[in-house]
Amino acid sequence: MLSEINNSSNVGFETILSGTVDATMMAMTLEIPAIALSQVTNEDNQPTNWDCVKHHAQSIITKLLSLSTPQNICCNVKFPACSAHQVKGLKITKQGDSDVSRFVVMPTQDPQGNDYLWFRAKRNLQILDDNKEFDAVNANFIAITPLGYERTNYTFYKNLL
Repeated sequence: MLSEINNSSNVGFETILSGTVDATMMAMTLEIPAIALSQVTNEDNQPTNWDCVKHHAQSIITKLLSLSTPQNICCNVKFPACSAHQVKGLKITKQGDSDVSRFVVMPTQDPQGNDYLWFRAKRNLQILDDNKEFDAVNANFIAITPLGYERTNYTFYKNLL
């Protein structure tokens, strides 16, 4: 199952808010191989450059679908905000942390004119750890993160024992 190629990063904390990632998690629950696809954008309210996705998505999807993936795993693929020829390659990444100090709630309207709130994490653009997904896409790599249900913080878990 492929979940839409949307214009959002769907990294770190954002995966909790992402319908794209949620759809792959539901498919995973039903034991259906699933891939979430996202095009990272440079700035809010700027036109999305789909060149990277147009050029690289098919080969990545084909490669991921050819793998024998465990039933409790789905893949979250993020395309960097650059042109196709600027992509430096693929990186298998960890989910990564979010800078929630820059979290914002934006009032907006849906296409029918209904009011709702849009949750956004303002992204830290520094390269902090190139094994983490957003830092990889910031460096013009396509990031592939295998996701599962497990979200336990084991450091704190051990402190609670």
